[in-house]
Amino acid sequence: TARGAVAVTTVNAYLAEWARNYNADVSVIPTPVDTIVYRPRAVERSGPLVIGWSGSSTTAPYLKLLDEALEVLAGRIDLVVHVIGGSYAHPRAAVRLIPWRLDTEPSEIACFDIGVLPEPDDPWTRGKGAFKALLYMASGVPVVASAIGVNSEVVAEGTVGYCVSDTAGWIRAIERLAAAERT
Repeated sequence: TARGAVAVTTVNAYLAEWARNYNADVSVIPTPVDTIVYRPRAVERSGPLVIGWSGSSTTAPYLKLLDEALEVLAGRIDLVVHVIGGSYAHPRAAVRLIPWRLDTEPSEIACFDIGVLPEPDDPWTRGKGAFKALLYMASGVPVVASAIGVNSEVVAEGTVGYCVSDTAGWIRAIERLAAAERT
């Protein structure tokens, strides 16, 4: 398809590099977010820290990458994990499963204190466009993401969140953001 196309548009440099093997006319346009729909939350929240994730049943298994970090964090912080559009359970951390709906996703994300984007390092995730991180940031929610693919380009380290590569990094970043969220 790329070879026969007049031009190819991708969401990141990783995919553009692949496409240039088949087509000389390749452009990169990052994944867009409708900032009329996804807007920073207006009200401060109270209650447990809400660590949130939005996705689908195909990417929900990536939440298992947080199991060890949540084990530690649940012993240190009053928290609940909101999962939009997937299934996840944790033996120690409270989890709230929320069905994904186009009309409610923006308001559900606005309830997050921290948005998470765990991903394994593989060719599929390197080709993704960090859409979850963009949705969280458009909603005024800080992000902790796996240091995979374009995530490190999208998440300005220490400004809008953190990119991490191991359990200790997840714990450190979430604790740092939790402390900032509660002050």
